[in-house]
Amino acid sequence: MRKLTSSRMTRGTLYGILSTLCMCITLPAMAHPPAKGAKLPPSKAAADLKEVRRLRDQAKKDGKQDAARDARIIELLNNAKRTLISEGRYACCIKGGCEECTMEMSCPCGQELSEGKEGSGVCKTCYDGWKKGEGAFEGIPLSEVKLAPMERMAGMQGIHPGTMGDWSMSREASGTSWVPDDSPMYMKMAQLSEWETMFQGYGYSVYTDQGGKRGDNQFFVPTQVMGMASKREGNHVFGLRAMFSLDPLLVGEKGYPLLFQTGETAHGKPLVDAQHPHDFTMELAGTYAHKLTEKGGIVSAYLAPVGEPALGPTAFPHRPSALDNPEATLGHHWFDSTHITYGVATLGAATNAVKLEGSIFTGREPDENRWKWDKMRFDSYSGRVTINPSRNWSAQISHGFLKSPEALEPGTNEQRTTLTASYGKSLSGSVHLAVMAGWARKRLYEPDGHRRIGDAYLLESAYLTPGYTAFGRYENVDKDELFPGAAGHPKYNIHKFTIGGIKNVGRYSGAEFGIGGSVSAYAFPSSLKDSYGSNPVSFNIFLRARTTGM
Repeated sequence: MRKLTSSRMTRGTLYGILSTLCMCITLPAMAHPPAKGAKLPPSKAAADLKEVRRLRDQAKKDGKQDAARDARIIELLNNAKRTLISEGRYACCIKGGCEECTMEMSCPCGQELSEGKEGSGVCKTCYDGWKKGEGAFEGIPLSEVKLAPMERMAGMQGIHPGTMGDWSMSREASGTSWVPDDSPMYMKMAQLSEWETMFQGYGYSVYTDQGGKRGDNQFFVPTQVMGMASKREGNHVFGLRAMFSLDPLLVGEKGYPLLFQTGETAHGKPLVDAQHPHDFTMELAGTYAHKLTEKGGIVSAYLAPVGEPALGPTAFPHRPSALDNPEATLGHHWFDSTHITYGVATLGAATNAVKLEGSIFTGREPDENRWKWDKMRFDSYSGRVTINPSRNWSAQISHGFLKSPEALEPGTNEQRTTLTASYGKSLSGSVHLAVMAGWARKRLYEPDGHRRIGDAYLLESAYLTPGYTAFGRYENVDKDELFPGAAGHPKYNIHKFTIGGIKNVGRYSGAEFGIGGSVSAYAFPSSLKDSYGSNPVSFNIFLRARTTGM
């Protein structure tokens, strides 16, 4: 069996090499591409390229290498190149031709070079080819070959440009936050006139038993759907966003059981050992970005009657390291509780690697009526610095002042500081590793001058494949709201350890379905054992549906 596999791989590899060499012989002598705007009939190469896309989608789904399939893809691409050349529509600007041009059924790089447009440029594949002496057009010196602007390269290479800059859309997450560029995207894209649109959504069906003396059990269904649209006009990018959840109906007013969780209210009482539901309207926002320089200088604005200020990392439902875990973090009100805020205005300035932002927003957290909009006060502020030094890393530090965030503690203001670092890496095909580590501190200032300080630490990771996801999370959080009304707000340090996973069981009509579970254990002061038990263990069993990955 081993010899047979080796033989198949050798034949496939040799076939690919020979086919590519044949193409290298024919392509150098190609003419310049047809003039831009020239009308050509539908290409006969379309069928071959459709089969290439099908085989690549199959490879992503399988997550495995297949030498015979790889050889077939090479064969189809080379057939398509020959067809496109014979039709007079394809003349790649480097010898041997590049794959991007084949899939586009044209050569935008060659168009730009042959027409000599001011500020034109080529994709990175063609640019590297010219630097190696593989340029296919005569009379064009290397000094005139430039690298294309980021947004044009993104379009040529099948990467969707961001809605607030020239970077990849995979970098953009909740609000105006960033994650690593090398992050998976579970969404559907479409073109609607001049607007590029995106849709994504998920729904869980969860049974939880939180264990211990204070842990409850419940069946709940957290959901979220989001739509975005963006349009580019020269150096201007306009965007619209909307996000909704049926949590008020399918999770309920009291939220779902979550041992040691605190924050917000239900029926006029503080929620303890429970996670509050999301509001029906999670985000309604308009965005604008203006490109200042060819090197990537951007100024931006984010205006939202319901949105997220520049404070903290990407919210947990949107982080690649957390999105397959249906439970909120115990440090939610340290790191990302402002992801639903009524009234947000954010201004930013960015390069492709660094972003500076400032926000004014409403400090009060959403009230108990999860269906209606709350009053917009714009009484709080925050600032954030985010750095993406490479495709695989993103880090942020932020600080904010929140005026009277908790409804039951009027006059108690908060200062919040967060520091996080995220790592994302495509290991092979559609296999991704995502990790985030962070620290956050809350300083609460009561009307009588008393100050309370609490820290939260978080480490979470996920290994995402087309067939399954494995995830883990560790938290260390200071909690002083476990016993409402207790004098002095006694503080307890809580450790939580979670492991879990999801097995994807099928796909249908742009959605994928999975079944999963998780288990959590805790470490806490012995003084809490009378209330919580000695060794509580929590577990979840759930079904998940979401939009498929790109």
